[in-house]
Amino acid sequence: MHATSFGARLFATGANPLAAALSGVPVASTTLAVYGISGFTSGLAGVLVLGMNGQGYVGIGDPYLLASIAAVVLGGTSILGGLGTYAGTIPGAILLVTITALITVVNASPGWRSILFGSLILGLLLLSGREQARR
Repeated sequence: MHATSFGARLFATGANPLAAALSGVPVASTTLAVYGISGFTSGLAGVLVLGMNGQGYVGIGDPYLLASIAAVVLGGTSILGGLGTYAGTIPGAILLVTITALITVVNASPGWRSILFGSLILGLLLLSGREQARR
């Protein structure tokens, strides 16, 4: 993202919109473009999930929400905001898939998956807050 002009504008807007505007970055159009891209990719994901399930309803993506947050947090991104990398998120997602497979192998109820993912997020949130307090 840093290698393109749009990526540089995006990072500048996200870091400090006022400083970006004073530097000549079109903050309003950059923000609008990002919301447009986000809406398009969300719609595309919705169509793909609809095709997978064969029907659509309001809570169709709910099972993916906790797992996606847990993968990102487990990958090292702070839930309170911060910089994340693909190099951290991908191993976090692989670890969560492994945990899900182990839960399936031991024949535990699917509720344990949510309990475990929520506990991971809570534990990493507590560790993140402790690390920031130490600084």
